[in-house]
Amino acid sequence: MIFGPDPSVILLIFLLVLLAALSGIGLLWVLAALLFAPTRRHLRRNPRRYACFIAVALMFVWLGGVMWRDFQRIDDEQQARQQALNPRLQADLHLGELDFPAGSQAHIGTLEPQSWDGKPQAHGLESLKSIELPASLEVLGLPVVAIDFAPDYDNSRVHLEQDHFVQGWHCVAGSWVSFKREMEDTYRPSRWHFSGCDLVPGVSIAGVNWPAGTVLHGAGSGWMLRAEDADNLDIALDGLQLAALRMTLDPQLRPERWEGQLAQPATLGDWHYPTGTRVRGDARGAWLFSPSGEQDAVSLRTGEKVAQGRSILQRRGAEASVSIKANSEVGVIDWLVITPQ
Repeated sequence: MIFGPDPSVILLIFLLVLLAALSGIGLLWVLAALLFAPTRRHLRRNPRRYACFIAVALMFVWLGGVMWRDFQRIDDEQQARQQALNPRLQADLHLGELDFPAGSQAHIGTLEPQSWDGKPQAHGLESLKSIELPASLEVLGLPVVAIDFAPDYDNSRVHLEQDHFVQGWHCVAGSWVSFKREMEDTYRPSRWHFSGCDLVPGVSIAGVNWPAGTVLHGAGSGWMLRAEDADNLDIALDGLQLAALRMTLDPQLRPERWEGQLAQPATLGDWHYPTGTRVRGDARGAWLFSPSGEQDAVSLRTGEKVAQGRSILQRRGAEASVSIKANSEVGVIDWLVITPQ
């Protein structure tokens, strides 16, 4: 359930602020009226009416002043709390296996010694969530300039100052290197397990030169490489030019399966596939082409067309033998596309 401000309370506050503003304008008008003889005489002829008006206006102006004072106090308290939750270290800090120098910018989780259910909890600097360092610090042999602990979850990240190899993977400077861990090992890097980073552009893995923006993730006992978030990608794989590619590798870094999207048209055997066609492959040499959008795959021999909703299965070395299947049979999802009428 999501809780938010009561709309009726917001409306009431808005009305009070509006009335306070109008009342202030009205009092200014009365003061201005006293400066001119005609309006001053009018005020003297109706003393009770204007006395009531002034009393009511003063009440609303007072209420407005009280609200402004309370809002200012709440804002000051929030700013003080934010400063307390984001302190700059005045002295060196030791947590677990880590030592942070004075001058580091810390971000802590809570100032409260007890949790919402009354149980004791780490608080203050003991609940450190992340930290930016004034100079690079060596963690697990890596030169890092920031650490994100995410203490409520099962991973931590370090921000690399320069390109560096991590368990044989060449991770790029300025990226986050991720590690899996148990919650009790939040501040014990020796118990962390490498789980991914952004790779240096041009690194060659499984016969592919991976472009800038390639992301490495742990996937079970193996790995996944993903290059799909940058514009104008053109990745070469087995004679295909791909605009996006995901590849799963076994622990020995051998390709198990991959999926992508054609960056350029391709012809295999009798079949021509347009740009944008989705394609999947596996270690056994099976390729599955799934047309998408308005362009169909076309047989150059018979002229047969295969549109979105069906896929063509071919095998490397036997391109003339194909099977055409419904996407639902081969696990291909067709996303709903809504076009204007």
